[in-house]
Amino acid sequence: MENLKEIKVLSGRLKGIARTCASVKNTDYVEIFVVNDYNGIITELANTTQDNLSFLLIPSSEASAMGSGIYRYKGIILKTKLDQAIEFVQAKYEITGGISNLGNVIKSIADPEIKERCLDILGADGNFDRVIREATTILEDRIRKVSGLNSSYYGVKLITEALHHKDGILEIEGEESEREGIYHILRGITLSFRQETHHKICDHFTQDEAMKVMVMIDLLLQIIGRAKKKTKP
Repeated sequence: MENLKEIKVLSGRLKGIARTCASVKNTDYVEIFVVNDYNGIITELANTTQDNLSFLLIPSSEASAMGSGIYRYKGIILKTKLDQAIEFVQAKYEITGGISNLGNVIKSIADPEIKERCLDILGADGNFDRVIREATTILEDRIRKVSGLNSSYYGVKLITEALHHKDGILEIEGEESEREGIYHILRGITLSFRQETHHKICDHFTQDEAMKVMVMIDLLLQIIGRAKKKTKP
């Protein structure tokens, strides 16, 4: 396709809006300029491709009056259209990689702090070790908060003290073998990804690799969030 480069640029701008709105809830309101920016991208895309993309536009009639002449759009309106646009661009123009993958990741991430602190740098052009560094920092911080341990505990020492399947402060849901498995996963992430990215610059991580580590940590944060402190005998 002759205009593929221009389409990719516009797709990148859609991805940028998706990152910005990652933490917006369906019931939240977004400023009108965000929707205007989105509509502008869709209009540019239609002009570039000569396709009728009016079905992707958000009409002004969807805006809600907030008083004093101020209008905003509900988050669900923007996010629904944004998801449609991302999927449409991927399927119609066969653009693979970043925008499609990132759009799916945004929808799957559950932890608000991961969304707020990692998704913007995941969408950057490089230096993806920052995503892993930030995600593992969030993981450590969360374990400290849930376990009540102070900052003198970090790395493997923190994982062992808080989450050892037999002697740890916290008890994770599941059978002992499952708890042991989670402990070893956390220990492995700490010894590998955390240890490497917290002590040096690691240019070798790709966006896809950083995304996979981030998604794994997002899942572990959910598991830790359900953990309970063991009762003392």
